[in-house]
Amino acid sequence: MSGKFKLISKVYLICAAFLISACGGNATPREVQSVAGSDKHLYEDALADIGVNNAAAIEKLDFLELNYPKSTVAPEAMVLKIHALYSIGKFDEAIIQADKFINLYPKNPSTPYTYYIKGMSNHGKMMDSQRDQQASQDAIDSFNALSNLFPNSEYTNDSKQFSNQAENMIAIKQIEIGRFYGRRGENAAAVQRYQEVLNRHPNTIAVPEAMYRLIEVHVNLNSKDNMYKYYKMLNTNYPRSIWAQRAVKFISSDDNMSNNNVHNTTYRTKALVMPGEETGFYSN
Repeated sequence: MSGKFKLISKVYLICAAFLISACGGNATPREVQSVAGSDKHLYEDALADIGVNNAAAIEKLDFLELNYPKSTVAPEAMVLKIHALYSIGKFDEAIIQADKFINLYPKNPSTPYTYYIKGMSNHGKMMDSQRDQQASQDAIDSFNALSNLFPNSEYTNDSKQFSNQAENMIAIKQIEIGRFYGRRGENAAAVQRYQEVLNRHPNTIAVPEAMYRLIEVHVNLNSKDNMYKYYKMLNTNYPRSIWAQRAVKFISSDDNMSNNNVHNTTYRTKALVMPGEETGFYSN
């Protein structure tokens, strides 16, 4: 079941729990207060706005939170507000409200859903390619917290899927940065990024390319042992990948890395020198 469907289904669950009617959805908080005269009616009216006018729902929920802080519907009103903020793309505000809810109600029945919305809000932020990868890591942390604290939650399976997407985003970004350093001939920095993919994100889609790029860098450095090390690793683990096919160009039939049978890349090369390392970056 998709995350979007889960978000929508949660609203229906809330609706069913409170036996909400759909009337009065267009009234302002002040109008609702004067007519209905109760926090529960205000909540019900905000709920009727969800999916129709989320901004109006948020306004009413703000009013409810300010004027009825000890209301029996206060927890669900806060969850509804988090949902509405997420729905209109106000991810930062949704995350702030989610953290507030988690701190106030760590064992509430809606707490798993709140972790899920927090993760989805960070997931939404990470889709902006101009951002750094902190949003991706925050999404992973939120989804992992959900899985660890509430392993039987209905949102846990979906959270694992989105957590994997976030980790793939981080790994892909590391590859992009590594290629940038490689084009500049900054081989040590490139190797560090590729190796990070292997060490910290070993189950992501970026791993085969990371191995290929490590072969590429070590060809440029004329580091035969390391080149073969990663070539063997790539062909053992991903023999049918496009990166394994591309890596063949670096290997001659007699396993000789002479100038006649090794195709150099377009990278400019620099000596690979790291503090404390005498014979290259990854020699073990």
